[in-house]
Amino acid sequence: MQQNAKTYSWIVVTGIALLALYTFFVVLYYLGTLELPLLITTGLLAVIVVVGGAYLVFTIRDYVGNYTSIVEKQTVKVESKSESKYQALIQNSLDLITIIDTKGMVTYQSPSSERLLGYLPSQMENQSLFEVIHGEDHALLQNALNQKSQTFFFSFRMQHRDGTWMYFDSTGTNLTNNPLVNGIVLNSRDVSDRKREEEKRRQKEIAAMKLGLEKEKAENERRIIEESKKKIEEAYHIIEHKNQEITDSITYAFRIQTAIIPAVEVIKEKLPHTFVLWRPKDIVSGDFYWYANIGDVSLISAADCTGHGVPGAFMTMIGNTILNQVVLAERETQPDIVLNKLHKGIRKLLKQDQAGSQSRDGMDLALVAINHVTKKVSYAGANNPLILVRNGEHVEYKADKKAIGGLQTEDERIFTLNEIDTQAGDMIYIFSDGYEDQFGGPNGRKFMSKRMKRQFEEISILPIDEQYRKMEEAIVEWMGDRYEQIDDILVVGIRL
Repeated sequence: MQQNAKTYSWIVVTGIALLALYTFFVVLYYLGTLELPLLITTGLLAVIVVVGGAYLVFTIRDYVGNYTSIVEKQTVKVESKSESKYQALIQNSLDLITIIDTKGMVTYQSPSSERLLGYLPSQMENQSLFEVIHGEDHALLQNALNQKSQTFFFSFRMQHRDGTWMYFDSTGTNLTNNPLVNGIVLNSRDVSDRKREEEKRRQKEIAAMKLGLEKEKAENERRIIEESKKKIEEAYHIIEHKNQEITDSITYAFRIQTAIIPAVEVIKEKLPHTFVLWRPKDIVSGDFYWYANIGDVSLISAADCTGHGVPGAFMTMIGNTILNQVVLAERETQPDIVLNKLHKGIRKLLKQDQAGSQSRDGMDLALVAINHVTKKVSYAGANNPLILVRNGEHVEYKADKKAIGGLQTEDERIFTLNEIDTQAGDMIYIFSDGYEDQFGGPNGRKFMSKRMKRQFEEISILPIDEQYRKMEEAIVEWMGDRYEQIDDILVVGIRL
């Protein structure tokens, strides 16, 4: 039908042209300008020219039209082929291609999102890209959206559907002015493996650095320890030397103290059935025993001075000196009077009787006087009692609750005199508080006065040397390996 329309158009145009030309020649003939034979000849020529020209024109037009149609078809084919190729590239791209608007909303997501992120494109489209990238990278995306340049680069993290974070390097192209795109195209490449390798390498470097620092620290510590050890060893040798000097001095002081304190053999000359258990805590002792014999009377005491070690030892020498003065020089043998004079002597010697004196040193003491003729025993005590054991039972003679020396609030310090009737075979015991206060046993408690008195009852029938051994074994066993001696220990036992 299209061909017929073209033919009809050609006839109409040719006819109109011939008619116009014939009219023109006829006018020339009537005007006399053109003769009849020439009119006929010219008319034939005109017909030939018009018909041929028209045929030529329409032929050329048809050729041009056909060519244009062929070109248009080829162009359509090329465009269709290019579009298919473009679609194929997008469909199979290894990168993540995303189109977002200026607010970050996803308007297009390439199929690679399923492979890279585990999401279908439809699950990502029409949602904000801010919802799937790491919160710390929001500012990077916002800065990219604010870019004025057409092309920009940035890196960010997106969360895979399984919860892991994927790393991407992205190239952005601003095509908001392109009506076919109307958005920002992000071409994002998965660099997670590279980032993880970089992180591993970084961790290795950090680990190596830490190891190096630790080695350096260890070396510094070793050097410091070696230097400190050297200084400690030097200080130790100095201290050891000083300690040895002090120990030698204290040991020599013990020799002096033992020289002043009477030997047990001297006591046994008048009191043959006597034992003395004396265990200083620190070489020299603050506990001391004293003995003197005046005519028919033997006096023996057990004293506990304030402190132990060297300070206590000084007090023992003071006490020993004043007792010798009162008994041996002044010939006083009544225990209560001796204690009274001993109290006054210590207060005077230590200037405790002067106003403003800070000295509170003194001693607790039990003093016994034994008359060998009358068999009478008298006793006075300052805080230290006397225990008499007869037929396996004990009787306690309590001491006055006041010390020798130290603070005095009363006008005159008076001590009580106890006159004791004794029988042959009676045992008397005087002692300091070191034995009963010693910690030990299965529960780490004190030995206690009650246990000590019971022990006196148990050993009282034994020979005097056996009593000594039992007393010493009992306290050593009580201390065991766990407990150290906490104070000087003194126990004196006498069989009458």
